[in-house]
Amino acid sequence: ILTRRREAAEAISSNGVIINEGKSSWRAWPNCTTDPRTASNTDLCLICVKSYDTETVARMVSPYLNERCIIATVQNGLNNVERLAEAFGPERVVAGYTLQASTLTGLNSVYHAYDGETVLGCHPSTTTPVEKIGRVADELTRMGLKTSAVENVYPEVLTKLIINSVINPLTALLGVRNGELLEVQELSWVIDRLVEEGVEACSLLGATLSPGQVKSRVYEAI
Repeated sequence: ILTRRREAAEAISSNGVIINEGKSSWRAWPNCTTDPRTASNTDLCLICVKSYDTETVARMVSPYLNERCIIATVQNGLNNVERLAEAFGPERVVAGYTLQASTLTGLNSVYHAYDGETVLGCHPSTTTPVEKIGRVADELTRMGLKTSAVENVYPEVLTKLIINSVINPLTALLGVRNGELLEVQELSWVIDRLVEEGVEACSLLGATLSPGQVKSRVYEAI
C-alpha cells in the first residue's frame, strides 16, 4: 500500500489493517509506505484514491513505475481513466469498477459491508488488449479479489456512477443507511427521476443505457 499519510503508514506497519465484517473481524499485514520508490518492481498498480487525487498520484508514482507495470483503476467518478491514460499511456491502463463496499473507521481499520465483484475491461480511452486484462483479472481472483474481464467496461462504469449519484446524496441528506431508503415510499419517485437524469447525461458521453436495467441495479444496490 502506498499512501501520502505518514500516520496511516505508521499505523498499518505497526498494527496491520483490521477488517470488521460484522460477525467476525480479522487482521491483514500488508506492506505500507509513503515512499513511491518502493513501487519500482511492481507489475500491477491498483489506483483506489478519490478522483480529485488521481493526477497527483499519477505524478507521484510515474517516475518510479517500470514500463511493464499495468495501471488499473476501480475508482468512482469521471475522467480517472482519461487522466491515467494521459499520464502512463493508453496501452498500460485498465479501466474498471468494484462492488466491494467498505467504510474507513480508523487509520488502519475498515468495516467491510459487502464482498462484491470487481470488473475490468476495455475503455474508449485505453488500448490495453482484453487478453492482458483477462490475465490481470485472473491474478486478482487468485489473490482473493473476485474479478472478471469484459470487452467493454465503459457502460458499466457509468452505471456504477449513476448508482452512486442516486444513493450517496440521499443517504447523506437523510442520514440513513442504504437499505432504509426503501422504507420511505415517497423516495421511489425521486430515485426513478435521478436514474432517468443519469441515463440522459450518460447518453451525452456516448453510452446508451437502459433506464429499466439501471433502475434495477440501483434497487439491487440499495
